[in-house]
Amino acid sequence: MTTLDKSATSYNVGDLKDNTMYRFKVSSLDGGKVETKGVETSVKTLLDPKKIPPSPVSSLVAEPTDKTVKLIWKKPSDDDLAGFKILENGRKIAEIGLEEEFTVKNLEPLTEYNFGVVAVDKDKNDSSPVNLSVKTLEEKDDVPPHVPSNVFAKPSNGALIASWDKVSDKDLAGYNVYLDGKKINSNLISSTNFSIKNLENNRKYKVQVQAVDRSGNASELSSPVFGTPDMNTIPLVESKYNLQDVSDGVGNQFWQIWPFLAWYLGIPLSFYVIYKFKQVYLP
Repeated sequence: MTTLDKSATSYNVGDLKDNTMYRFKVSSLDGGKVETKGVETSVKTLLDPKKIPPSPVSSLVAEPTDKTVKLIWKKPSDDDLAGFKILENGRKIAEIGLEEEFTVKNLEPLTEYNFGVVAVDKDKNDSSPVNLSVKTLEEKDDVPPHVPSNVFAKPSNGALIASWDKVSDKDLAGYNVYLDGKKINSNLISSTNFSIKNLENNRKYKVQVQAVDRSGNASELSSPVFGTPDMNTIPLVESKYNLQDVSDGVGNQFWQIWPFLAWYLGIPLSFYVIYKFKQVYLP
């Protein structure tokens, strides 16, 4: 409370708290220093500029992979912006400068996450967070299959017959064959042998094999082997059947004739068993 000269028309009240409501009264005194009823008013002080938070970020989007999520946003226009906080499921995981993107790593595939971005000014005031939920993708297979082993290049007249051991990877899609460093098959080879035709006799060729899985990962090329086509060897005989086809065919034929073999052998055998039984147990 203070008393002013009668000519005064204003007064500054200091040492007030910011962002706080105050009630003031202005009254006059007559010659006998009797106070009039006066006028009352309520005023709220402004927020301290150093406590004003920055505006939030905008246009937050996410680009997920199987194990990462890249967050991209647009920064606010505040002059005193200092950087950003990155939240994962409400917990701060990083604090960066004025970059407008951040990649969260070491995540689990096919998992839902909630991420947030908070703008921070030079007085360490935080904006309200901008959040989004995103699900990581299915795990990507980036492991190549094993390298084919025991590769051979058997010579034939104007050709080489390449063969190799089957690769044990469960997701194997097939094989590529390379001749002198160049892939020669247009489609993946499903078997473990391949005829390389139209070659020059008495010329030495380098053969290598590569395994490929269903995700498109390719192994290293096998150790090179060398073969030389020879006109004096057995000529290459074309067949639409491979060894597996022959094996399956023999098995099917056996099961078709098995009932007849069982009947043909079973009748004589039963008589022989009865005959021996009588000799041993009957007088």
